[in-house]
Amino acid sequence: MRFLFQLIRRHVKKQILLLSLLTMTYSVTPLADTQIGLLETSQWEKQRKLYKEAKNSFKNNKLRRYQKIKQQLKHYPLYSYLEYYELNKQIIQLPYQRIDQFLQQNPHSYLADRLLTRLLTHLASIHHWKTYKRYYQPHLKKAKLQCLYIRSLMRTGETFPVEHAKSLWLSGKSQPDECDPVFAVLSQKKYLTPDLMWQRHKLAMNHRNYRLARYLRYKMKGKIQRLANLHAQIHQNPEQVKIIKSFNPSPQKVADIVYHGLYRYARHNPEETIRLLTHFKKIYPFKQEQLNHLNNRVAIQLVKDNKLLLASHIISTINIADRGKSATHLLRALLKNQQWDQINRWVNQLPTELAQSDRWQYWEARSLEALESVQSFKHKESFKHKDKNSRQIYTQLSKKRSFYGFLAADKQQQSYFFEDKPANVNIDMITRVKNIPSIQRARELFLLGSLHLARKEWAHTVKTFNEQELIAAGQLSYLWGWHRKSIEVMATARYWDDLTIRFPIVHENIIRKNAKQRNISSSLIFAIARQESAWEFDAQSRVGAKGLMQLMPATARETAKKSGLAYSKRKLFDPSYNIALGSRYISDLLKHYNNNRPLAITAYNAGPHRVKRWLANIQTQLPTDIWIEIIPFNETRKYVQNVLSYEVIYNYRRGQQKQLLTLAETGTPLYKSTLIP
Repeated sequence: MRFLFQLIRRHVKKQILLLSLLTMTYSVTPLADTQIGLLETSQWEKQRKLYKEAKNSFKNNKLRRYQKIKQQLKHYPLYSYLEYYELNKQIIQLPYQRIDQFLQQNPHSYLADRLLTRLLTHLASIHHWKTYKRYYQPHLKKAKLQCLYIRSLMRTGETFPVEHAKSLWLSGKSQPDECDPVFAVLSQKKYLTPDLMWQRHKLAMNHRNYRLARYLRYKMKGKIQRLANLHAQIHQNPEQVKIIKSFNPSPQKVADIVYHGLYRYARHNPEETIRLLTHFKKIYPFKQEQLNHLNNRVAIQLVKDNKLLLASHIISTINIADRGKSATHLLRALLKNQQWDQINRWVNQLPTELAQSDRWQYWEARSLEALESVQSFKHKESFKHKDKNSRQIYTQLSKKRSFYGFLAADKQQQSYFFEDKPANVNIDMITRVKNIPSIQRARELFLLGSLHLARKEWAHTVKTFNEQELIAAGQLSYLWGWHRKSIEVMATARYWDDLTIRFPIVHENIIRKNAKQRNISSSLIFAIARQESAWEFDAQSRVGAKGLMQLMPATARETAKKSGLAYSKRKLFDPSYNIALGSRYISDLLKHYNNNRPLAITAYNAGPHRVKRWLANIQTQLPTDIWIEIIPFNETRKYVQNVLSYEVIYNYRRGQQKQLLTLAETGTPLYKSTLIP
């Protein structure tokens, strides 16, 4: 009860302060719309309606009505958008004075850059190179505009910028057609040397842009073309690296080809790759970075092939600072086999930053704990750090708010340490950020539902913010109910301890209703939504997952059928509908895995078929913490650890206390026999 009282008092105090701030800075009483978590104000309410009407009038070519409404919006933050739409539509016949006026009134803004891009593209199309040169600004990073700028210099008699043109050439990506005349000049003036051709070919191969690489080989001549052809041949058939011949005087280029071939060959035959590398090191001048990459690649493949002794030998030859990737692969294989003496040894041979991370501090403690439990403790005297013991490490680690900190606290049977320190409220800073025109535009666009433009305005502005400005922006966007942005900017500011902002309680009534209906923890639903979308209701992944709980349409359709709901792909962006289906899906997974949350959460992210395969590959019974650590996909491993940790944090935020892993989850070792039919 005392814990709950302190929690409520702390957060109520902050909310009162922030709400007071909003009232002071907006000079109005904030209205909370609990349905979408949006703090609304009456300021500009009338203008919002007029703005929507003006946009519709302009779109439908009702220009008299449009101009009449526009006159009433001169002091509205989105007035510049109306001007932009006019300028953009009429840019072909506009006098430059109007464009200059707009750029002066909206300096360094998202809209100014959009208008400049549109204007520059038009000027290039009509070959007005002198005017193009006048309007071009270096901060416009698009390759197309940069190439057109170089062409404007060429057409107006200025010196050809060789280095700028070379920087555009040296790209593994295919550059836009507008760059072709620039590259043609590079070639005519003999600046496009064989070395530059080779460098771009290598970049194209590394970026897997094989079409560009093929085009470059066609353009090459002589020895450099033969080298590029060999590069492509070795890429297609890495085993041919064994019979490669030297191309004097191009040993470095041949070394690049050999490196590329060995790197690919290591996947199929790591032991033969070791022998070949030993041979080729005597002939070709490999860079140290290439040798490190090759040795790490070979070691990782040896680990995958379960040849741990040879992998250990290879890793030990790599400088400690460069062995992190392969050593962590080895450690996970050792964890799978529960070889605690070797785990302890290799944790202490990681790069310093990794060795001191929460992850590997926890596994060092686990290795010590396992070895301490052996009565004979034969290896005790051989430990590098005799002054360490598991209890000391667990105690120190349990003071961290992290997955491993929570695991360590459970080991010590201690309460979790949340480090909940709300950021200081700097009224002057928040007022200044609030009054930045682009921030005002972002907020109005957000309130109007123009989320794409709102995000563009926001991102264009906050990228220049310092730490204190970012924190102020995070506090503002939290008050608006734009939680994805408040979470992002607090992360950018590296202020991790304001749990109110970083873990907002959103759609609480909807989540509680569905949790009760499905008999699952509402904090688990909060945690999944926070991890999946950071509360962005219209989130959509590259593979097509949609909404707050990032449901794939096929999964949503099947879950809707089970739930007796009509399926609607469009409604997946509706929080109520998305949460209802997401809650049902995680509930079904929990039932399938006998309420084992780590397995259910893994299946939610990677699919039940992968969980089935990963369990089938386990040869001995594994504790749950080890099983989570050896999940093959880095993304899924992080996902599971985050969701479990976020559930703990949401329990804390809601005045509840539950362990990271239940007794049932820790007490049931995972094995292929835990597969559910």
